[in-house]
Amino acid sequence: MKKIAIAGGPAVTICDAPAGRGASWGLDNTIALVPHFAGGVSLAPASGGVPRVLTKPDEKTGDRSGSHRWPEWLPGGETVLYAVGGGPASPPGEYHIEAVTVKTGERRVLAPGGARPRYLPTGHLLYGLGSTLMAAPFDARQVRLTGPAVPVLEGVSWSSGSGMVDFDVSDTGALVYLTGAETREQWIVSADRKGVEKPLPAPRRPYVGVRVSPDGQRLAVNVSEGRTGDVWVYDLARTTLTRLTFQGGNSGAVWTPDGRRIAFLRRREAGRGELLWVAADGSGQPEVLASGEGLRSPQSFSPDGKSLVFANLTFGASATRMAILPLEGERKPRPLADPPLQAFRAEASPGSTWLAYDWAETGRSEVYVRPFPGPGGKWQVSTEGGYNPRWSASGRELFYNNGRRILAVAIEPGSTFRAGTPQVLFEAQFSAYDVSPDGQRFYLVKSAEEAPQVEQAHFVLEWFEELKARVPAP
Repeated sequence: MKKIAIAGGPAVTICDAPAGRGASWGLDNTIALVPHFAGGVSLAPASGGVPRVLTKPDEKTGDRSGSHRWPEWLPGGETVLYAVGGGPASPPGEYHIEAVTVKTGERRVLAPGGARPRYLPTGHLLYGLGSTLMAAPFDARQVRLTGPAVPVLEGVSWSSGSGMVDFDVSDTGALVYLTGAETREQWIVSADRKGVEKPLPAPRRPYVGVRVSPDGQRLAVNVSEGRTGDVWVYDLARTTLTRLTFQGGNSGAVWTPDGRRIAFLRRREAGRGELLWVAADGSGQPEVLASGEGLRSPQSFSPDGKSLVFANLTFGASATRMAILPLEGERKPRPLADPPLQAFRAEASPGSTWLAYDWAETGRSEVYVRPFPGPGGKWQVSTEGGYNPRWSASGRELFYNNGRRILAVAIEPGSTFRAGTPQVLFEAQFSAYDVSPDGQRFYLVKSAEEAPQVEQAHFVLEWFEELKARVPAP
């Protein structure tokens, strides 16, 4: 997180916030922030420094999502408001608004089913309930609602996963908000190592992920429509798109080494999920592999298919941690390493020797490799930032992306890890990618940069007068 003078000048780093979810600048120059998408609220001096943890998600208080987001100081600097919730395709009712007293850490629920709280000097609490802005009379001294919440604006853009509601209000009564769809029309293309693209004859859908089968003949894709998500399989030879899941709330897609099954995550309720797998040809019903709190998306099967690496979030943790699930005998998940390995994404090499993963250890995401399943040290592979590591089937190349660039790194075989210098293959606009087993073709999820923007920004001046007329407040 950085700050910069309105008049211009250099940006000054305040603290690490690798996946920030909101910040609020207090009158005493203390900033309340959520530095990571999977943690709680912290406090940091505006002059810079290490944040101090203020809240930790806790199952006992109903934080099954494991995330606090979009903090807001109340006048006086004694209380911070924030939203509790978050995750793939979270419905509005899975969020609620809480207040925490800074000195004591005491927490209380203010509004069930709300996100992105904003206190107004008119004596109102404004927050989003899905795409609807709600306003309620609010006593900032006693930190309580003094009347029912009333809808005051419809059709505001919001993100079901992050809980971000696209609005703000100035202290002088100017309102700004966005309207429009969350996603654009997207399609899949194949590209060679020089970046020459060829669109696939697949229907255009809101694709959010793509994974290539071990034989290179099929693609597992995630399609997110509205507040639901499902796993589909696209056959490259037959050019058919077949749906595998039907209950919604499904994300992630990882092939078994033999290509017969696909593992995915199904979100059941706030913070609770199930790891399942299903036959890739659509026969039979999905089978639950594991269920419980804190489960996150599957990452990679071991090359022998006997275990599954997946992301996990324990309550109070500030980041996802990699865990491993044995698929033979008792299916009891355990941490992948000791101490648990923090990572965004991870993939085991074909030879079951190395694990590549990305993590913002220094504040910028880089790609690392460590022994799999361990123990052992780690080696940094990327040099200027990196995400989404992918192995070739031979294990002699490791791919990753840095923004729009796809890079390749030569890996020397042997018991000691040795990697060459990253080489840029091509640059393209994409939101997700995967690589064929032979490392010669890339499959990119694309959306039209030149497409007309459906979002619009709306400005309303002197909005406080309208608000006070619709929702009287003492």
